[in-house]
Amino acid sequence: MIVPMEKVTLLLPKSETHLALEALRALGVMHIQPQRTAPGPEQSGAMAEEMEVSQLEDRLRDLTLPASGELCQISDNEIPEAAARAFAEVETASLELEKLEPVLAALRPWGEFDPALPGVLEKRGVYVRLCSGTAREQEALSESGHICIPLASAGRKNAEPKLFAVVSDRPLTGKELPVAEVPLDRPLSAYEAEAAALRERRDRARATLAKLKASIPRLEELLMLKREKTEFLAARDSMLSCGDIAGISGFVPEENLPSITEAAHKYGWGLVHAPADPEDAVPTLLKKPRWTKLLDPMMDFLTLSPGYNEADVSIPVLIFLTIFFGILIADAVYGLLFLIIAAAVLLTKGRTHPAVRLPTGLFLLFSVSALIWGILTGNYGGFEGPGLPYLAEGPEKDNHMKLVCFAIGAIHLSVGHLLRIFREFSFRHTLGQIGWIMVLFGNFMLITFLLSLIPGPFPQWVIWNYAVALVLIGVGEIDIHNISTILSCPLEVLSSFSDILSYIRLFAVCLAGFYLAKVFDGIAMGMMHSVTGCIFGSILLLLGHLMNIALGGLAILVHGVRLNTLEFSAHSQIRWAGFPFNPFRKKTVCKTP
Repeated sequence: MIVPMEKVTLLLPKSETHLALEALRALGVMHIQPQRTAPGPEQSGAMAEEMEVSQLEDRLRDLTLPASGELCQISDNEIPEAAARAFAEVETASLELEKLEPVLAALRPWGEFDPALPGVLEKRGVYVRLCSGTAREQEALSESGHICIPLASAGRKNAEPKLFAVVSDRPLTGKELPVAEVPLDRPLSAYEAEAAALRERRDRARATLAKLKASIPRLEELLMLKREKTEFLAARDSMLSCGDIAGISGFVPEENLPSITEAAHKYGWGLVHAPADPEDAVPTLLKKPRWTKLLDPMMDFLTLSPGYNEADVSIPVLIFLTIFFGILIADAVYGLLFLIIAAAVLLTKGRTHPAVRLPTGLFLLFSVSALIWGILTGNYGGFEGPGLPYLAEGPEKDNHMKLVCFAIGAIHLSVGHLLRIFREFSFRHTLGQIGWIMVLFGNFMLITFLLSLIPGPFPQWVIWNYAVALVLIGVGEIDIHNISTILSCPLEVLSSFSDILSYIRLFAVCLAGFYLAKVFDGIAMGMMHSVTGCIFGSILLLLGHLMNIALGGLAILVHGVRLNTLEFSAHSQIRWAGFPFNPFRKKTVCKTP
């Protein structure tokens, strides 16, 4: 259920702001309502620090370097600065090395020589130019009277460049010579030494990062402290003040109101509280059975939360999503494989990693559903086997499966209207919802006869069912003073017909998955007549079933989630416009920095 909230306003002396916030944070039951959007300077600084630590943590996690077994002997607050300095050192050294590589590539073919030597020889009347050209160019220069001294060759073929020096007793211009671009400011050894020093700097910085990567748990704790500091300053900045009086507003679960009242008496605060106004932006706190928490990972992934004025649909969503998973996969082999994987993860990782338990538990539940539906439909990895005769045998088995899907759809949508009765109980409203349930039942009967899923003539009582249903809807929902309710009613009735019809997607995906697996099985088995055929057939079989499983997983998100968040939500009037209750509380055992 959705926990009722109280809107609370506390009034206190402005001088006790810090003390009051510390007390509220220690209680941890109040969701603070922000009063202004622009953060103060301290809060902006804290947000920048938090972002810096978060980015550094992400960069350390993304490092391809293995974490060092040796931890950095520095304080937690020094880790971000050390990491930023090491990242900057790696980037600087890598950039300088990148600039140095072309120079080294140009000098290495020439080997070690004194770059000042050509200048010394020129003063003595000997002119030397370092050139790079083909053997033919070298021969042409020799024939024209130049003295060419071979120094090195980049290859053995005449067409490949050769390195040589042209020597003359008169000045040489570069126009008639293939002068090589060789840096002459330092010898090769100096450049090599500089490159070695840069590599050493980069390696030292990487070693530091490897040590810091092993300190990620400490960085996570620091990040939590930074977030606490940001939340504290945000709460302080959200307070309103008038003279020497400060005030803070927020929402408190009704069951926790006594603790706020007790704190107000203890510290001498003024307290005003009233039931939360539905028109306010009230956070949603769900109190639900423990087993329905299996759905939390998926709802968090989809960022779905019911609004404060809406119903808690955790139980029906979990039940029907499990059914949809089973029908969409409907393969006993896949279900058994999923079950083994889920059980293995729970027995290994689940014991030491609490965050793994809920998603793995949900997957385990889905696996059981897929296994059961696979057995019911007689689908064993694309091979037909024993199953429930109604769904696995005879020429009408596909029609029977369609009938089951439409029946599930009618029940699913009817549950949405039942929830609306419990959420807003009144005689007139109840009549309207009963009318909608009768319309859904009539739509189910109409679809089954239109598709010839039930033999015989169309029963006349269905028409009377529609007539009574429309009367109930008219009495329960139509306001004669509001023309929009009169005009929208026929459209909603037609829409409800298409909503039930959309549950045919369950059958379609189930059938497609079965035939895709069957085709891959047939092709692979047809190849297995030799050793080579067995190898390639096995590979094809593996890839085919992996692709089928991937498409089934995609179908869960596309179809299974859609039927809950679109069709079911429309009939239960759930808009998923809520946001979770996030009380102002301390999340670490350390003090806020």
